[in-house]
Amino acid sequence: MKIIYSAIAMLFLAITSKGQETIDTTHTRTDVLSPKKVDKHAEFTDGTMGWNLFLEKTLNPKVAIKAIPANDDQIKQTVFLEFVVNKTGEVSDIKVLNEVHPVLKEEAIRVIKLSPYWTPAQKDGKDVNTYQKAQIKFKARKFESEDNSISEESSNSGGGRINRVKKGEKVN
Repeated sequence: MKIIYSAIAMLFLAITSKGQETIDTTHTRTDVLSPKKVDKHAEFTDGTMGWNLFLEKTLNPKVAIKAIPANDDQIKQTVFLEFVVNKTGEVSDIKVLNEVHPVLKEEAIRVIKLSPYWTPAQKDGKDVNTYQKAQIKFKARKFESEDNSISEESSNSGGGRINRVKKGEKVN
C-alpha cells in the first residue's frame, strides 16, 4: 500500500483580550503585567500578517507526521502557548499551557524562541513586560497515493507549501 502523509499546520496569534479560549495560568513573575492591565498590547513588529509569515517560514510541518499514533491515520492538536514580551520586545519565559504530543510541544517552543523582537506593551506611556498568548494548530493525516511517495502539505493563514519526500526517506 502506498501512503502519503499530509501535514497541515495552521498558525494563529491569539490576542489575549479578544474572544479566545480561557486558559487558567498562574503567573510567577511579579514584574510582568497581565494583558488586561496594559494600555497598549505587545505586538509583533510586522503585525499579524508578519507574524503569520514568520510562523509559516519557521515552522517545520514534517513534525506533525512524527506525532501520528501508530494505530491511527491522523492527528489534530493545538499547542496553546504563553510567553513574556519584555520592555525591549524580547520573547522569554515560554510555556505550553496544555498537554500535547512532545514533538509538537518542542516544535512550538522552538519557533517562539526564534521570534524576532516585538513592539512592547505600554502602560501609562511606558514600555512594560507583559504576557502574550499564541496557538499553533497541527494537523496530519495518512492517505493512499499512486506515486509511491510521502508528501507533506502545510498551510496557514499566510499561505501554503507542498514538500515531497520519497517513500522510505527519513522525515525530519
